[in-house]
Amino acid sequence: MKFSKKYMWFVAVVLLLLSIGQFIGGTRTVHAESVTVVTIEDPALDALIRKQLKLSDAPITEKDMLSLQSISGASWLGIKSLQGLEYAENLTSIRLGENKISDLTPITNLTHLVSLDFNHNELTDISALSRLINLKDLNLYVNKIRNLEPLRGLTKLEVLTLYGNEIYDISPLYGLVNMTSLQVSFNHIKDVSSLSGLINLTSLYIGSNEIEDISMLNKLTKLTSLSISRNHISDIQVIQNMPGLTILSFDDNPVKDFSVIQNLKKLYWLNLSNFGIEDLTFLQDMHSLTRLDLSKNHIRDIRPLTKLISLEHLNVMNNQITELNPLLLMTNLSDLQLSYNPITDITPLVQLHKLSTLFLDRVPVQDFSRLGQLTSLTFLTLGYNDLSDISYLSNLERLNYISLDGNDIQNLTPLKDLRRLVSLSVSNSNVTDISGIKGFSTLADLDVSFNQIKDISALTQLVNLTKVYLANNQITNIEALNDHPKLWEIHIGNNPLDDRSLEFIENAKKRGVVISHGNELTVKINNDIQIFSNDEKPLREEGSVLLPMRRIFNALSASVTWDEQKRTVKATKGDKEVLLTIDSKEAFVNGSVIQLEMAPKIQNGTTFVPVRFVSETLGAKVEWDEKNQTVVIVSK
Repeated sequence: MKFSKKYMWFVAVVLLLLSIGQFIGGTRTVHAESVTVVTIEDPALDALIRKQLKLSDAPITEKDMLSLQSISGASWLGIKSLQGLEYAENLTSIRLGENKISDLTPITNLTHLVSLDFNHNELTDISALSRLINLKDLNLYVNKIRNLEPLRGLTKLEVLTLYGNEIYDISPLYGLVNMTSLQVSFNHIKDVSSLSGLINLTSLYIGSNEIEDISMLNKLTKLTSLSISRNHISDIQVIQNMPGLTILSFDDNPVKDFSVIQNLKKLYWLNLSNFGIEDLTFLQDMHSLTRLDLSKNHIRDIRPLTKLISLEHLNVMNNQITELNPLLLMTNLSDLQLSYNPITDITPLVQLHKLSTLFLDRVPVQDFSRLGQLTSLTFLTLGYNDLSDISYLSNLERLNYISLDGNDIQNLTPLKDLRRLVSLSVSNSNVTDISGIKGFSTLADLDVSFNQIKDISALTQLVNLTKVYLANNQITNIEALNDHPKLWEIHIGNNPLDDRSLEFIENAKKRGVVISHGNELTVKINNDIQIFSNDEKPLREEGSVLLPMRRIFNALSASVTWDEQKRTVKATKGDKEVLLTIDSKEAFVNGSVIQLEMAPKIQNGTTFVPVRFVSETLGAKVEWDEKNQTVVIVSK
């Protein structure tokens, strides 16, 4: 075989270079570096990791994964699987809240993790966390977690947030003495004795459980924040051992004696909602208060509050207040909530020059035009006031948020100058024309559901929209929602959508956009439209409607307890006691048996109860709006 001169010359040069290499560095064996390609199973997680690694189409390698130290910015991406994260051995922080993750197995051995956030996911089993002994900050709120045993050995934990789960037993937390903050509200906890040794706690939130006794918390002397709201606690004398308390909430408990709170000299945040309070004189010397919630009481006279000159936030909604003149002496108020009071004159509000937040829903005010003088307002609610003229709102150019639900506004042109709005809600207000908001470039959250809207072309240029509620209108075409890169949640149910709109919906779903459409059941409680998560959506079976247990009982101001062993739900309001058993059509009202059309049930970890029976038994009125496919509940 003959070789060309060029080839022979090439071989000679290579041989020469090799010999020089041997002469200089000695004999050397060269191995090709092995590369392990990592497959990230979930496409949304894959895209997120590529973004953080600044990779486009190149394969993700094991070396790439080792360079990852944190994962964040991933809310509402629809991530289901963590497969592939097991290679990210140097991760110290993962923040993947508001997704659809149910299995944590891939992170079992990531022992460098210090901070984890998997809030609003679909977790039931957290056993994969038991080896993550360096965790200090763990957020798992709003999942379906029951068993906390895997947390028993995580002794470095300092912050633990578990509210909104299915937890009954918190005894595994007993030895976590480094904990400074614990939130386990909205669970099924009865016994808190296992918290007695957590003496380093400064913040404890155990509201909305089934707790009766907190006397064993007497050694938690470092507490500065305590919430025990919506339990069955009658004695709060233990808080006299907590002199450092600055935040205290114990509303919706059968407490009769409030005298102990007068000794809390550092207290600046106090919640006294729903105690039937009439006389406020016991508060007049609590000068450190800056935030005070007195909603849902029987208050007529607010004059004792005039001595609280440091007050900045005052909630007196749902009372019997008619006279606002005492507010003239409370010049530091920035947040004032007055909804559901028989107020007719709002003139005194004009003198509150620091006022930025104002709630004025359902008030019989004769002249709302005074609001046009409150130019410092950034947040305003005016729901269900039969308003038709809102021209005075054009002066409030600092507004970021406004709610005008339940009025008779028809068109939004008077709002056209409110160019700073970030959130606008005009639901159930007979709106037909939304062209007035077409220039709202900062608008992120829009609710115009339950109106008479046909044309949404005004939304075309609102490129900062993230959430839009358009349900129950007369919309056929939603192509105006194209080219909205930040839009991740769309509610468009009960509209006569055309084929092009249905195609848009399918494409948007593929991009991870959360969309509800088609014929949907809506629930209104006291004219407030209820928003449900996917697991909480009302059930309609055999002509009956079932709602999430806690949602309906809370709305009807009933206390509720759950017996895990007997699988029974007991709701109490006034002199009425209702006892329901899961999967049984037999109910008891004050001991008398009643036959139900539909049995309570548990689905996806959520307990559902028959809405008509429960509501009417507890004194509410229930109606069915066929046109809007809406259950209307009005409590008495």
